[in-house]
Amino acid sequence: DALLLKGFASRISGNLEEALSYYDEMIDLSHEIDYKKGIAKAKTGKGVIYFIKGDFRKSLIENKAAVKIGEEIDKPDILVEAYNNLSSTYNGLGKLKKSLYYRQLVIQLYADSGNTRELAVAYMNLGVFHYYRNDYDKALINYKIAVNIHDENMDSEKAVTFNNIALVFEKTDQLDSAQFYYNKSIAI
Repeated sequence: DALLLKGFASRISGNLEEALSYYDEMIDLSHEIDYKKGIAKAKTGKGVIYFIKGDFRKSLIENKAAVKIGEEIDKPDILVEAYNNLSSTYNGLGKLKKSLYYRQLVIQLYADSGNTRELAVAYMNLGVFHYYRNDYDKALINYKIAVNIHDENMDSEKAVTFNNIALVFEKTDQLDSAQFYYNKSIAI
């Protein structure tokens, strides 16, 4: 997994070719020891690199390969990562229905796992998806679902969600409601 971390660090520092090299090395080593999770994680890493570089076709290939492995070894964490990447890639291609499809798969995985923290974040991300498409009604629905999922240990996430709700109301000229949710966000 050190190679994955090196690939991630290289990506963050802008050394994309170096990151690809680390991910390829991880894939080769993982094949040698039959570590399928390592292969899948490296493929999602490569998918992100190709997305950053604007090579959406290669990004799709890498992430779909990761999905296949994730399904084969039954690793929801790999599936979530690959589905999120696929959603972003399809969004970049302007294929919004496919992007939305993968966002909904992430929600389903988190709902099935009982991971309420990540489920709330997934709904918030879906709200953001709709917000940037000017579909404020759907954005609000998803933000409110996220708020209802948040528990008492998730104050920072709840504050962000209230802020997002306020943004929708501000965008739709419902300023009293916007102020109400801004105040709720600040109060947390």
